[in-house]
Amino acid sequence: GLVDRPYHKDPKADVEVAVGECSDTIRRLQRMAGVPEEVRWFRAPHGRMSVAMEEVLEAQGLRNVMCDTYACCPVVQDVDFIGRFLGNQARDGSVILIHMPEKGFREWCFDGLRRCLERLRERGLRVVTVGELSSRAAQTA
Repeated sequence: GLVDRPYHKDPKADVEVAVGECSDTIRRLQRMAGVPEEVRWFRAPHGRMSVAMEEVLEAQGLRNVMCDTYACCPVVQDVDFIGRFLGNQARDGSVILIHMPEKGFREWCFDGLRRCLERLRERGLRVVTVGELSSRAAQTA
């Protein structure tokens, strides 16, 4: 089952195993979906990093991505608040974090995401992947 916990106090060997297993799962899902297998990004659980985590990410060619727009959706279950807050707080270049919904778990995030996307569209902002955001930033640097 899902274990939502920080890993910043774990020994490096445990972080290596956890990151490796996660990356393997992502690649397996990418294969099943028929898309290129590529894992480039990581988000430190709970936003907490350690030197061990940094070393593992560097060794595995991953970059940590943090958000600047977050509505605390695991705790706050108010769909209108989530959508409105995220949609209003985001700026050009923002990284929005909303937790992955699924049937029976964090289902309110489905509607929160929909409302956020509607608000971003109303404001004239376009949603892109982290990869595209990174490419655009490199072009302007």
